[in-house]
Amino acid sequence: MGKRRKGIGELVRGCWRSCIETGDGTGVSAVDYKIDEGAAINPNERPFVADCIIANPVSYAHIHCAEKLGIPLHMSFSMPWSPTQAFPSPLANIQATNADPNTTNYISYSLVEILQWQGLGDVINDFRKKSLGLEPISVQWAPGMLARLQIPWTYFWSPTLIPKPADWPSNIKIPGFYFLSLASNYTPEPDLQHFLDSGPVPIYVGFGSIIVDDPTAMTKMIFEAIRKTGRRALVSKGWGGVGADELDKPEGVFMLGNVPHDWLFPRVDCVVHHGTFQ
Repeated sequence: MGKRRKGIGELVRGCWRSCIETGDGTGVSAVDYKIDEGAAINPNERPFVADCIIANPVSYAHIHCAEKLGIPLHMSFSMPWSPTQAFPSPLANIQATNADPNTTNYISYSLVEILQWQGLGDVINDFRKKSLGLEPISVQWAPGMLARLQIPWTYFWSPTLIPKPADWPSNIKIPGFYFLSLASNYTPEPDLQHFLDSGPVPIYVGFGSIIVDDPTAMTKMIFEAIRKTGRRALVSKGWGGVGADELDKPEGVFMLGNVPHDWLFPRVDCVVHHGTFQ
């Protein structure tokens, strides 16, 4: 938890920097950067302030940065975050309830936010005070703030998969999946192209953005499963460090870095993934 809280602190500060500096918020701070007198200004180093913010809810800094700058905020995510009576929060594991199911579903979203705020509220308030110069907010106000302020949302799934709940207001939209077309401008590394060309069509295994407690154990499990299939496979390392050490890597397994899915997936027989952010 301590490592996670420290990471969130770095994340929110980086989000703020990305709103007021060029770059992605991870380079040299604008406060520390000095331009030599008379030197030409690099376009990537010119002063920058965001006109609006588009964010997902787990970036945490969104509403606070928008408040400081007085600019519009638009939220977007791949799973439901707005309270509804139609179904519970995907992050709530409700085993039993003595309340009406519709009420239980609706309250589950507030409970998730309350738990998150209890774990991170001091980190967020420290960010508000020290980085933004804003007053802290209370545990009574913080949960549900996006809904109360009627911040617009775009959920990027198909309404055929999850129809828009009847109790979601007009500021919440479900237009369909997002697709980032990268295949036309992508050239694979020679070793990847050689692997694809040198044998039967492989399968793909990847877990994207999830973080695992024991990457080594996960890697061993994936490798063992691939051995049982007898298939060639592309294994994505992802954020969790899967396959980082390539422990006892089976023959016919290629450890994959960052490759556009719209280029890769048509070249494999099967895709095994964790179900989100794909």
